[in-house]
Amino acid sequence: MRRIFSLCFVLIALGTAFGQECRVTTAVRFVNEHAEPISNITADQLKPEVGGKPAKIVGISPGVKPEIILLIDASSSNKGTWSEIVASARQFAADATNGIAAVVFRDRILAISNGASDTKKLLDQLPMLTPRPGGTALYETLVDVAGRTKNHDAALVVIGDGEDNMSRYSSDQVVSMFLRSSWPPVFGLILDYDREETRRGYFHKIALETGGLTIVPANASKVAEAETALAADLFGSFRVTLVASQPITKPVKLKIELIGPKHGMHVAHAAEVTACDSSVSAPETSLNP
Repeated sequence: MRRIFSLCFVLIALGTAFGQECRVTTAVRFVNEHAEPISNITADQLKPEVGGKPAKIVGISPGVKPEIILLIDASSSNKGTWSEIVASARQFAADATNGIAAVVFRDRILAISNGASDTKKLLDQLPMLTPRPGGTALYETLVDVAGRTKNHDAALVVIGDGEDNMSRYSSDQVVSMFLRSSWPPVFGLILDYDREETRRGYFHKIALETGGLTIVPANASKVAEAETALAADLFGSFRVTLVASQPITKPVKLKIELIGPKHGMHVAHAAEVTACDSSVSAPETSLNP
């Protein structure tokens, strides 16, 4: 009887120890000074921290190519770049290999498509659409679309000028909601040649904190090149799994640095971790109607 009791105690103790191991799996992107993805990264080149304390990387592998969800800004401020916006959206759709969806918005969502065929039909209609006045609810659209997204292997890609002038959320609130809800990263192809950086800085913060990236081509002739660079970054992610030194009971900062020479290199990942990995798998569908 004593032996059975001792064995049960050992099993309970082992179960508790294993239960306390907190693993965090996240998508991480590495790009050089030319915004080109770096593909030869190994675990020993990375220094991770969770909540300011060292963490241990237990796995690193090429990430799953994400489903692309395009957010196309059809507000009046994009009238002068509309042809480039349409061309870029079509190219992103052509590059997507793991699913594509699209959302057209101004002050509200105007249209949603799911899948390659449906999205092609929507994009084919865009040249006939003239961006009109009515405000830009970019942040509310991001929150709305992210809340509908059930595929964790997805990325939201905004094509427009990155401005918002009528959402009830601030950029800080949007970042908080994305991190708290473990929503997909936000990327941006910002076609805003003649305006100052400060006018799109708030959107840049959203992309940076959620683990995404923004690219701003200098002029119309550079748009195709910028789209190619952004697509390469989107599809060049790594899936990194690390073990935190203690359980995560509230949002904590995630920091992953490159060890050694890193001039011009950029590491992109979500800025916070909200919980340890869950064993619950994500549904395959993307946007709920």
